[in-house]
Amino acid sequence: MTDWGVIYLFGMALFVVWMMAEYPDDRNKPEFYFFWVLAATMWPWMLAILAIGYSVKGIAWLIRYERPTKTPAPLPPVRQSKPMQPAWSEQVDFAKAWWKNKPGHLFPDDPLEHFVVPERAASWHAYHSWAYPVEGRWCFRGQADAAWGLHTSLDRAVKREYHNGYDHRNRRRSEDETLAKFRQAFGHIDLDGEDLASWLCLMQHHGVPTRLMDWTYSSDVALYFAMNDDTVNGDAVVWAIDLDWLEATAAARLGVGVDTFRDSREMNALMRRTDIMPVVMSVNTRHKAARMTAQKGLHLCKLVDEAHFDQMLMTMLYHSPTTQVPVIRRIVLAHELRAESVERLAANGISKATLFPAKEVDAAGREARDTLRLNVELSRLGLTK
Repeated sequence: MTDWGVIYLFGMALFVVWMMAEYPDDRNKPEFYFFWVLAATMWPWMLAILAIGYSVKGIAWLIRYERPTKTPAPLPPVRQSKPMQPAWSEQVDFAKAWWKNKPGHLFPDDPLEHFVVPERAASWHAYHSWAYPVEGRWCFRGQADAAWGLHTSLDRAVKREYHNGYDHRNRRRSEDETLAKFRQAFGHIDLDGEDLASWLCLMQHHGVPTRLMDWTYSSDVALYFAMNDDTVNGDAVVWAIDLDWLEATAAARLGVGVDTFRDSREMNALMRRTDIMPVVMSVNTRHKAARMTAQKGLHLCKLVDEAHFDQMLMTMLYHSPTTQVPVIRRIVLAHELRAESVERLAANGISKATLFPAKEVDAAGREARDTLRLNVELSRLGLTK
């Protein structure tokens, strides 16, 4: 008997033993013996078919096989000193080139949300290592929800929602109406009627929607406003802007000197104009509320009504020379930091009691807000402009 014959018989015996062990209850059935005899006879052919199938599959794989190209080693990371955002200038140049090819295209509602890459802080020390190196000529703004954009209270107040979208009531008209209402209630205050900036500052601190936006020179005060709201379940955010860049860019765009923003009369003239370049400028007012001093606060004002605050900042970035370091930054703060941050800030003397030292009478502010809310709703219904 040849070797192949021995292998054949041995394989048949193994198959019979396996069948009997696998199906013990079917041993006495006639069809069982017929099946295993047939299967035992055919097993070499089954192996041959399997071998042919796998051989064909292997040949097909060899035909499709492509020799992998050698992947170059990654470049070493660029060393950046904290707290600078990496590749800032490249990012600005890319955005400028992209928008240059889209003439007439408007920036979206929240352009900085997509442009300024957020840094993240998961600890108290991580936040301060980000903020302290630039504190001085930078200003900060804390917001309880990282998803909120940079919108003034007036932009939010005059927004009209419809089933198929939204628009905004005329901001300048709305501001004039609320300002007239507010002046009626505060006529006893010794404040120049032509000092628009001071009146808007007073309205802002009584909770009346204005075109001004609250910022602070203190990163800790900004952190307080970002972390003190327990009603928000998500992460918070702190924004920061280089004031030297902001003033220089605004002055260049307006064709004025930087000292213009420190001159009350010239500054108020700029705020009253309607035919003006889209810029954001810092506002220096004669009247300062007690809470503004306690909060080391300042106001930034956009000079074009029909656009959002962050759209103005994006326009200034687009039309100014590209800087090598970031001039606008933001850091996202983990929700888990809220309790620890509020406790540490209180230990450092930053709390509601210290940031709001005097309980001011806000009845006039509430009346002005209610008037504005009514006018916006009437305009949405088409009953007034």
